[in-house]
This record gives sequence, structure tokens and C-alpha cells, in this order.
Amino acid sequence: MNNNNVCKFPSFQTEKSLKANSFVWEKNPEIIKNTKRLASNTLILVTNGRGEMTFDGNTFYTIKTGYLLFGFEGERLACKNFSNLEYAYVNFEGLRSQELFDRFGITDENRMFSNYDFLIPIWKESLFSSDQSNVDLACESIILHAFSTLSHAKQLGHPLVEKMKKLAKENFSSAQFGLSSISNQLKYNSKYLSHLFKSYTKTGFTEYLRSLRIKNAVSLFDYGLDSVKNVAILSGFSDPLYFSSVFKSEVGLSPKQYIEKIQNAPRKEV
Repeated sequence: MNNNNVCKFPSFQTEKSLKANSFVWEKNPEIIKNTKRLASNTLILVTNGRGEMTFDGNTFYTIKTGYLLFGFEGERLACKNFSNLEYAYVNFEGLRSQELFDRFGITDENRMFSNYDFLIPIWKESLFSSDQSNVDLACESIILHAFSTLSHAKQLGHPLVEKMKKLAKENFSSAQFGLSSISNQLKYNSKYLSHLFKSYTKTGFTEYLRSLRIKNAVSLFDYGLDSVKNVAILSGFSDPLYFSSVFKSEVGLSPKQYIEKIQNAPRKEV
């Protein structure tokens, strides 16, 4: 092991529902680039640099300083295209592990979170100030604190979800824009983004995008446009017939019925 690395193993192990097996600060590039099988669940905090990380080779996650990730027992962890990459991790197991995963919605499709730089000094202090008599308590504290911050993050909203909303508001008028466009732009797997968006907003991204487009169509009709085809195109629909179907489903009236309603409405006195 590289002398710069720090690794501690709790010696006081009891039959607890949450048990930490090791706490490691990984700085050795030679170790980082080797594929390793996770012997237990793993909480990972990127402490420096950037790169790509994958679990079982399914999806490469673009990571950088402050990213928090979860790996699951039996998965094969690998890194590539990294620069000055360092990360700390805690291995843990026990009955409470699954309870925590279920409680906070942690799955193989919802395992990564950004903007957790504030945890780095806390982890560093816990690791370097602990010894064999209390490292088990330090590890457990690190794990539970990380989960508690995930709860807070869900209340505030996830940065990636906010980026997805911003991109949708800026690009909904393009019929070619969709989840795959965001996936390519943000460099994240589309299934991961879809799951993340729904877990935070309680609605699917496709439904969210469709709602933006219909709201825009309504505002254009209210403004005075009366061409269904033009409004459809300006709202991100390439097919006017499909637009009419979606519009009626969302508004309760067909576009033509909505136009007639506006035109027949009594004008307000100025």
C-alpha cells in the first residue's frame, strides 16, 4: 500500500445492524486504476481530481471532487480517464444497510450525488483523529451523517434535476429536444437521469417537458395566434395531430375548441 494512503479497520465488532469494515483514504493511482470487487456495501467520497467510475461496467459516471457515490456488495468497481483522482470510502454491511438504501431511495440507478465538498474535512478529521478503540464509531457516524445529508438534499432539490429543468425551459420549443439531448449534454446515462428526476419531482421528465410545451401553446393561443400548426411547431411538436391529441388530454379542449372559446369570450372594458 502507498505510504500516503490511510486505512483503518475497526477491531471491536459486535452483532450490530450496521457494521463498518474499513475506512480508507485512497491516493495511490496504481490502486485506483485496478478493478476491484466490493466485498460489502461502499460509501465513496471523491476528495480530489476527476475521472470516470463504473460499477460492473454498466455505466461510467463522470466524477469530480465532492461527488458522493454508493457501491453495492459484489459489484466490480473500476476507474478510467482520471486525473489527480483521490477518494475516501467506508465499507459497511448489516441489516440496517438495506433499510437505509430503501429509506433514501439508493439504487444502482440512483447512486451518485454532487456538491458534497463540505464532507471532505469532516471525513478527514474522523479518519485521522480516530484509533482502533473508536474507529468503528467514527465509521458509523460518517455513514449516518452522509445519509442524513441526502435527506436534506432531497428537500432542497438535486443540482442535476435543476439543470434538467433549466435545459427543458430553454429548449422545449425544439421538437428534437428530449431526455437523450440532456443525457448527451450532461454526460449522464439517460436511465439514471430519468430515475433521478422522478425521485425528486414525483413526475417523469417526459411529462414535465410535455407540460411545458402545452403551457406555451396555451399562452400563444391566449396571445392571439390561431394557427394550430404554427402553435404546435412553436411549442416543440412536429406533428399537429399529435399536438392536438396531447393538448386536449391536458387542457380538456381541442386546440380549435380553445381558440373558439377565446374568440367568443366577452372583451373586457379598458
